[in-house]
Formats: sequence, structure tokens, C-alpha cells
Amino acid sequence: MQHWKRYAMFVAQAGCIVLFFNACNGRSGNVITTGTPVPGGIGPEPVLSIEQGFTEKQQQEFWFTTQGTEFIPYNWLLALEQANSTDLFRSTDNIYRLGYIPLGPTEWNPDGLPLGWVKGTNPVTKRDWMGFTCAACHTGTFTYEGTRWIVEGGPTMADFGMYITDLIAAMYRHLHRRHQVCPLRRRSPRLEPRRGPARLTPSDTHGLYQHPDRAQQL
Repeated sequence: MQHWKRYAMFVAQAGCIVLFFNACNGRSGNVITTGTPVPGGIGPEPVLSIEQGFTEKQQQEFWFTTQGTEFIPYNWLLALEQANSTDLFRSTDNIYRLGYIPLGPTEWNPDGLPLGWVKGTNPVTKRDWMGFTCAACHTGTFTYEGTRWIVEGGPTMADFGMYITDLIAAMYRHLHRRHQVCPLRRRSPRLEPRRGPARLTPSDTHGLYQHPDRAQQL
């Protein structure tokens, strides 16, 4: 009896190996040849969506409909510079570095936010915030033969930990300056402080996006 069990296991393993090598040799599966241009797609190569049965409206709704998350006041995001340069935090090069998918302005995304970054309005305070949609973490991308492809439901290539670390560093750099022109105010006069700059210590910055009371000091 044991002999037949070992024989059956050997046959099953051999079958799996044959199937694996057939797949690697291109004997199964389909080759991607066509796709739909992505609205707002930017970059050195064409940006296309793999055909997955979604309409453009469904796709844009998934990418840019707020789901209630609040990370940073929206006007801060638009004006925020990186911690180590005067380039915008949301610049295309920085978005690529963080692993998110940069996009240009469209009807659904008028400020040209990366895929899955969204503007939402707090229903109580009526203040606009930048947040994430599910698409930020559940939309994949890869480049094949000179074309960048977008895959709905694919795993993101983004580094969320780096995003948080860099965002805090940029916020701390701009909020902690007491004797220089704050880049946030240089970028947007609407951010002129009402009661002086917020006095934050490095230990405070880990929760900047969770403390709107501190944000009100600007």
C-alpha cells in the first residue's frame, strides 16, 4: 500500500513540474497586446489599462472617490515641499520614488493627484483633506515592451512607510521654522499663520496628521 502511495505522489509531482515548464515556455496563457489608454496617464511610456471589464467611469470612481481617510489638510498637500528640496512633495519624480502611480489632471482628478490619492471634505468641520482610496494599495503596475500597464486589484508597488516618514519630515521642516519664510506660505498665501507658527518638537511629529487642533494654529 505504501508503495502505491509513493508512486502516486511521484506522478503528481512530475505532472506539476511538466505544467510549470510548459507555462514558462509560453505554451499556456495569453500575451497582452491591447489595452485602454489611462486618462491623465503620464510618463516616458504610454500608460494603458489591461482589459478587465471595467468602464472608464467605474475605474475613475474607484480611484478618486473619497472613503473618509484624512492624512493632511488638502491645501497643505498642494503647497508642501519635500524635506530636502524645494520640489513639491507631490512632484512626479517623488511619486515614482514612493512607488505610487502619478497621473495628470482629469475631470475626476482636477489637481493631478497620484492614483488613489483623493480630496475629501470632513462633514463636520467642512475642511478639505487629502486621503487614500482602496485603489492606492490595490492597483498594480508593470512595464512591458515599452508600455506601462495598470492592473485593477493588483498589489501596489508603493512604500507606505516611506510615504509617512517623508511626509512627517516635510511637515516638520516647514512647521518648525521660526526665523525663515515657511515654504508652505510662500507657495500659498492662504496658509499665512493666524497665531504664529506651531511649536512642535520632533516627538510631536509622529501624529501630525491625527491632530487637527495643532493644524488650526496655522
